[in-house]
Amino acid sequence: SWGLPPTILRVMAQVLRGETQQAMAALSRLHLTAEQADRMARFLEHRGCVEEAIGLARDPATRFGLSLRLGRLQECAT
Repeated sequence: SWGLPPTILRVMAQVLRGETQQAMAALSRLHLTAEQADRMARFLEHRGCVEEAIGLARDPATRFGLSLRLGRLQECAT
């Protein structure tokens, strides 16, 4: 399903308003499924918040790509 809970939509709105720190604090209080976490990570990546995205991403391919973007080659090898 492509639907997102209202809490995640509110967090996305915070990111769009430039309130990234507040959004990350709100995310830390949520119990995201792996799918929700990966979708949020992709959203953050597209908004330029790569460091925050890698903290959420659970999918190995997504984590690999984010590690490359951040120049964290050691993390790519694991």
